[in-house]
Amino acid sequence: MPSTILQLIDAGTCYQKGAIHEPMQLALVIEAKVYKLQAVGGTDYRTNIDALITAGNCPPLSDDRIDATRVAIEFANAVLAGATVPTTVQAKVDWARCIVNVPGGMLTLRRIELELDRALGANG
Repeated sequence: MPSTILQLIDAGTCYQKGAIHEPMQLALVIEAKVYKLQAVGGTDYRTNIDALITAGNCPPLSDDRIDATRVAIEFANAVLAGATVPTTVQAKVDWARCIVNVPGGMLTLRRIELELDRALGANG
């Protein structure tokens, strides 16, 4: 099982656009999350795709609402993990301002997110 970011980058080569299309990339991420959810004792959607589709039929219909909801989910998960999280949006934004204009822009922010995903997966 790859554990360093470089090993994971190498392992991800077969999932690049060109090898598979973008909707398939997202479907594969969903598949991995289905396995993880089952492994931690959550709902087992592996053999019930209809139930997964029903569960995913939630109100946020725009990309912006989905992205905003994802931010809320990340903060809620941090609290569930035991983190002390600022209670106001302004306090969260104040911290995020420290990295939002990082050299390299969105690509660098996505790389930081990738490393945090790796580290959190390895430790939780």
